[in-house]
Amino acid sequence: MSELAICREELQHLLTRECSKRNFVILENMLNCSGKVYFKNFEKYIKYKVQGKDTRNQLIQLIQAQKCLEEDIRNILILLQGNNCIEVDLGNRLPGGDENSEQRPIEMDNKAILYMFAKSLSQAKDPDKVEVVTPGYGGIYIGPMLKAMYGYDYTNLLKSKYVEEATKLDHVDVRELTSSQRPFEEGKKVLLLDDNVGTGATLKETKEALVNAGIRNIKMGAVQFNWRNYYRVSVGEKKDIDRFETSDFDIITPINYAGHKLYRNAKNLLLSSGDKVLKGLFSFIAAPALFVSEIISVFSLQPIPSYIMSPPPMNRIAIKKYSIFFKLSPLTDIIII
Repeated sequence: MSELAICREELQHLLTRECSKRNFVILENMLNCSGKVYFKNFEKYIKYKVQGKDTRNQLIQLIQAQKCLEEDIRNILILLQGNNCIEVDLGNRLPGGDENSEQRPIEMDNKAILYMFAKSLSQAKDPDKVEVVTPGYGGIYIGPMLKAMYGYDYTNLLKSKYVEEATKLDHVDVRELTSSQRPFEEGKKVLLLDDNVGTGATLKETKEALVNAGIRNIKMGAVQFNWRNYYRVSVGEKKDIDRFETSDFDIITPINYAGHKLYRNAKNLLLSSGDKVLKGLFSFIAAPALFVSEIISVFSLQPIPSYIMSPPPMNRIAIKKYSIFFKLSPLTDIIII
């Protein structure tokens, strides 16, 4: 067994059935194990498929990891909703492999933010016609969360500038890079979602590839957007990068994406002087809807259970500062399909 498989199994035996902060921490770590192992097996499955190798064993392992991923998402959802009891199937075990816990964190690591995003989306009248498509590594939780909440099927797509294997497959037909062929079925409505948007290049390229493959009904969006960079590029403070265009997206949220370097920066701040800590904190405060209390307000949602987290004070000035560039409106007004 791999280190992550062993870790999830050990954590599984520590779980109890009640809704508690202890169980949330255990489940979050279990889910991170499942997400990493699932994506690694998905990556191997696509590689074997593209190379024309026998994928049967890889598919079995992928399905095995998927069962763990979906179970962990369902239980996280139970805790976030604050009702019902945790259900654990001891028969669901991650497959063995060469994965280890040193892999970089999955960006969409805030399960509460993902839950609030998913809760804000309107449900389709016919879930069977909806397929959630997520590119790359960071959005690995989005599909299972929407499946647990709304019954949508989901397909993963190996397309990301952050995944080495994916960068080698840019020339390959997009149909060969997906975990299923459901998005290409006639009459399917594709919901193309990523965990975050920086420049918007990944989603735009992915949508173009899907359109070229014959898919016509696509809605595109993300859980978080890098509004800080959007603002800095807009006012001329930053000129070395591109910004995304809001008109390219069907689903836009006010949640600011803090960036891949969040963990590293946080560690460096703790090791630095008090002045740098304050400067770092104010740089986070300058982003719109970054804190949970702001997100709850903007989304017009009920707060998540207090045993998950206690939201800090609100920061209306930041929202006002950035709202001149985009209209803040509750996601509950957005009709997805």
